[in-house]
Amino acid sequence: MRLILVRHGAVEIPRPKTFYGGSEVPLSELGQEEARRAAAALRPLQLDHVVSSPLSRARFGAERIAEGRGLEGAPELFEGLREIDRGRWLGLTAEEIGLRWPGDLDAHAADLETWRGHQGESLADLRERVASARDQIVRQWHGGTVALVAHLYPIRALVAEALHRPLQDWEALKAPTGSITVLSSTAVGWVVEAFGWKPEAEEPLPGLLLGS
Repeated sequence: MRLILVRHGAVEIPRPKTFYGGSEVPLSELGQEEARRAAAALRPLQLDHVVSSPLSRARFGAERIAEGRGLEGAPELFEGLREIDRGRWLGLTAEEIGLRWPGDLDAHAADLETWRGHQGESLADLRERVASARDQIVRQWHGGTVALVAHLYPIRALVAEALHRPLQDWEALKAPTGSITVLSSTAVGWVVEAFGWKPEAEEPLPGLLLGS
């Protein structure tokens, strides 16, 4: 099976440098164009289905990918693909968090596995949630090719598992907005075929992503 992971396009953040996580923020004009470019790049690829995070910034891209493909019920929304829950940090900058709750950010960094002092998710929580959504998708379309439109942290979770990278390495996994990542399942688990490829206007899909 192949999963084509697409990160949503750039967003309009209400306040710069704030944590917005799993909340609704709109795509910018650039973000909409990035989503269209990703959809255009995937047009030559035969897809069995398109799935998406329920957040509108991901749904927009998934709808562009599904257009004209005749895929009934696509895009299908999976709550498990939502961006990480930032709890009480939502809408705040790191500086503001430090003033309101001194030690929060350090405590989070020191215990990525289990710390939930902000009443949100730990990275391990998100990892398990996203893996569960992926496994459900695999059960539904086993052996097919599915485009999955989501967010930075869910994509990091899936890529990190395939690469056997620990939670501490997630920040090094850069998937730009509008980028395409390809995972395929093998007898020994998931492997990364391509990571963070970002199509430019009218750029064709590389042969690697087409499976050639």
